[in-house]
Amino acid sequence: SVILCVGSYCTKVGWSGDEEPFAVVPTTNDSGDIISHTREVDRAGMKGLLQRCFELLDCEAKEVSVLLVTASVSPKHRINQTLIDILFRDLEVPSLYLTASTEVCWLSWNHQTGIIVDIGDTQTTASSVYEGRFISSKCSVGLAGRAITSHFFDTLKDKHPPLQDYETCPAWFTERLVNLKEQHCCIALPNFEAACQLQYENIDLTRKIKIPSADEKDVHTLLIGPERFIAPEPIFNPCLLGKDCLGVASLIYDLIMESHPTMRSLLTTNIRLVGGSSLFPGLADRLKFELDWIDGDLFASSKISTANSNSEWLGSSNLSSLSIFPSIVITKERFLSKGQNCWK
Repeated sequence: SVILCVGSYCTKVGWSGDEEPFAVVPTTNDSGDIISHTREVDRAGMKGLLQRCFELLDCEAKEVSVLLVTASVSPKHRINQTLIDILFRDLEVPSLYLTASTEVCWLSWNHQTGIIVDIGDTQTTASSVYEGRFISSKCSVGLAGRAITSHFFDTLKDKHPPLQDYETCPAWFTERLVNLKEQHCCIALPNFEAACQLQYENIDLTRKIKIPSADEKDVHTLLIGPERFIAPEPIFNPCLLGKDCLGVASLIYDLIMESHPTMRSLLTTNIRLVGGSSLFPGLADRLKFELDWIDGDLFASSKISTANSNSEWLGSSNLSSLSIFPSIVITKERFLSKGQNCWK
């Protein structure tokens, strides 16, 4: 089977059973635009991306089964609908199974009960797993990587007047801004107020970062101080973005309180952080601090761990290698005869 892990910024492609993807390609169209960032569904861009993936593997799409991994498990999600339609109708894959990155990350985890928190590009999702079964999920839409990048940009505008509007930034600058976020941003410890006080008492914490222009003829210099931890702070305090949704600690707490009372203490024992935006340094420690503040007794024995960047692939490889995998896929014939109803 071929595995396609389609993320917001990159797509991993490879073979079932392999410990690492064969290739990692940008999730972009032929013009270099990020497909998930376009206002309308870019069907041509998605088709080109999928064709490139099969070309890299040097295989015919119509000859292999596909495991498709995306941010959402719903086949009705607009991007999933388009990907599935292209794979079955245009590329003629014989069979396909759709799953979410959260679920395959769980398969690479050694615990049967706990909470998995996926902080991705467009949303944060907390899911409860009890004895190997997904019980329920809660989601905060718009509280994830893309919003953090935009917030990072906004915090820098006051120091750098030439930065006007994130939405109209050239693609090369947005790409460099994402890289800066990943390299320099971190979570405020032990809490936001203490980190701010430390920053203002120690001017040496400010960093001078040089960003080359697209043609590398010019160099833009940015001074980054408290912006490093102000940018990802909305993960815990969405009000900084003007959003009326739950921060990650409250999301976890509400999810647990909605579960059966006999499960609660077991669910809190293991909390797993997954997704690209879960990799900010200090996130696990800050989350433990916030959860203890909400209910110290409930979360007293909680162990919070962060999955490595390869956990999604390992889980996908494990799933597609199971002996039952051929029996759970959706065939092309079933899709063509029933359409989206085939997933029911």
